Amino acid sequence: MNWKKYSQRGLLLFSFFLLPCSGSWATVTINHAGMELRKDEVLYLSARFELSINGRMEEALLKGIPLTFAVRIEVFQPRRYLWSKTVAVITQRYYLEYLPLSQQYLLKNLNSGAQNVLPTLAVALAVLGTIVDLPVIDSSLLIADESYRGRMKVMLEHDELPLPLHLQSYLSRDWSLESSWYSWPINF
Repeated sequence: MNWKKYSQRGLLLFSFFLLPCSGSWATVTINHAGMELRKDEVLYLSARFELSINGRMEEALLKGIPLTFAVRIEVFQPRRYLWSKTVAVITQRYYLEYLPLSQQYLLKNLNSGAQNVLPTLAVALAVLGTIVDLPVIDSSLLIADESYRGRMKVMLEHDELPLPLHLQSYLSRDWSLESSWYSWPINF
């Protein structure tokens, strides 16, 4: 058996999955996030992030493949010598679908069921990138004189794509969409 020949074929097959890159990148930039304590003693999150998808994702939307995005929010207590203690984790999930008959976009919050029909992709992504007054944690679960931080990240959920796109979504940069963590202090 010629292992060199088989390894070259394997490398060629692997590079085949990486070739169909559209050249543009999908990006997420978190501009602002913060929490505010209200009279009901609950901390509410308001955040703004800019999300842009690439040509391949837009083409998939136009061909009837919906995209699901997740916004992961954590409240944690930083520690000096140990790992941070996670106090709360919330994942907000959003479903974006193109409606070809009306040529509009459906944006649905999968947690609450709230949905909007929006005229353009740019408007849908702007609405998706705005979180206002999301209840995160009851302040009674936090200790008064301790320090806490919040953090969030935004990502495309690969597992929600149709099965034929799973492998390609994990191997191709065209389907890579995940922000870095954005962190802020929590004052209450």
